[in-house]
Amino acid sequence: MHGHVPTPTTEVEQRVQQRAGAIGLDTGCVYRHNPELRHLAALDLDADKLHLQPNIEPDYPIGVR
Repeated sequence: MHGHVPTPTTEVEQRVQQRAGAIGLDTGCVYRHNPELRHLAALDLDADKLHLQPNIEPDYPIGVR
């Protein structure tokens, strides 16, 4: 398992089902406006179950310099 490579949730789900040798769990939580990359992922190794929590952070203004 690794992170730091944002991966669409559907791809992560497939890799978990396949019991792939390497599974990237970075589902791009920070990219909350992208429906494929806006989840926080956790993998329960005892149950082989992937939990996905969408980013529910409210919109905020981005500072301009």
